[in-house]
Amino acid sequence: MSKGEKLSAEAEEKLNKRDGILSTLFGYDSPRPIHRTSNKSQRMEEAAELYSAAGNAFRLENNAEASGKAYTQAGVLFEKLNRGFDAADRYVTASSSLRKLPCQINAYSTAKRCLLNVATISANFEDYPKAIEIYEKVSHQFDSQYARETANDALLKYGAPEYAFKACLCHLCFGDITNARIACDRLALDVPAFCDTRDYTLLCALMEAVDQEDEEGFGDAIAEYDKIKRVDPWTTRLISKFKSSAFQVDLR
Repeated sequence: MSKGEKLSAEAEEKLNKRDGILSTLFGYDSPRPIHRTSNKSQRMEEAAELYSAAGNAFRLENNAEASGKAYTQAGVLFEKLNRGFDAADRYVTASSSLRKLPCQINAYSTAKRCLLNVATISANFEDYPKAIEIYEKVSHQFDSQYARETANDALLKYGAPEYAFKACLCHLCFGDITNARIACDRLALDVPAFCDTRDYTLLCALMEAVDQEDEEGFGDAIAEYDKIKRVDPWTTRLISKFKSSAFQVDLR
């Protein structure tokens, strides 16, 4: 057994101790019923550190796939512990490891998912430039290396307009509306399917309402959108942030 395998086994054992929370986090079957204990968070933290160490050990062993998996598991645990920066760090490292695998679509998709987790965490902490960078990379297929191999990847094929939308929302929260509009227009050109979405229509309506200083129209645009496509909590939070800045109102 390699050092990485040993550390991963220790992490799994730590999680399975008493309450079997591994099944809750990663979807594995647990032979024992779940019992909530006061030191569950401590065991999760210790397991996260063990998975991080395992990821590094696998990296030194030139096992990129196992390294990426271990770092991803560490990221999941840190996210459960509400340690966003630690989770983001592990997801970035996992993505870096998985992208080293030669032309393996599943690994590449997992790498993208890790980075998307980083983008979500970054936006939640109002680190909009980082979130924008990731969402735009994903919507552009990152680079040409895997463009052909990932052409049929559902995450990419159907997700690109969604990530363009999220990038635009972050632009609206981060900069002035003029620069945000330029960024949205650029993304609309880069991701043609984005222009045909209700998300793009909503963005245009929101920016138009701000230009016209029409706060009521701003709300009407959201209500109209919500009739067809429910506004999720993450989107609601960013739109509220944009509205608060644009109309100088306190939405708390």
